[in-house]
Amino acid sequence: IVELPDGARVEIAEAQAFHEAARRMMGRHGMLAQLESRWGLVLGVLGVTALAVWLGIAWGVPAVAATAARLAPIEVDAAIGEQGLALLDRGMLGPSALDSERQGELRAVFADVVARVGDDHPFRLEFRDGRRLGANALALPSGLVVMTDQLVGFAEHDEELAAVMAHEVGHAIHRHALRAIIQNSLVAGLVVVVTGDPGSAANLAAGIP
Repeated sequence: IVELPDGARVEIAEAQAFHEAARRMMGRHGMLAQLESRWGLVLGVLGVTALAVWLGIAWGVPAVAATAARLAPIEVDAAIGEQGLALLDRGMLGPSALDSERQGELRAVFADVVARVGDDHPFRLEFRDGRRLGANALALPSGLVVMTDQLVGFAEHDEELAAVMAHEVGHAIHRHALRAIIQNSLVAGLVVVVTGDPGSAANLAAGIP
């Protein structure tokens, strides 16, 4: 007989089966309660979880991103590069003020750099006014290298610019930009998994392409 708080009671014919089921249920809940009440164990599990997440972000995610970038076809780089330049032109860069003769000279330098250190990427050099970027150069995944007018004006010798070009070509060869995109997407995905935020998941899915 089980007495209930409101005065009612339950009479159970199969008393032995009821007691056995109750013991099994209380045993499971009792073990969980013991685990949750041990602060040392809770803090230890929390520390292990934090360490696992840190190792995953610091080592696992970069390794996966590097492998994925290495296996991705070059056509992926081309699509990202063209769209990336269009995005930069809309917000951060302006038309170059360098005359065509100077651009031609530097493109000849760039062609020599690519002949020495390039790979199968269709490398191309573009010039832009740096605006907020100032004196700078950057490589997009497609092999498109953008050099600002301010950087060209800064250099005393074309050999200095050739060194910058070689550096940017190296970024494209090793697919650093594509690796960064994949890596950031994976970290964002991990955050979504941990927080369980469906809105973030939708935004991530929309932004990855």
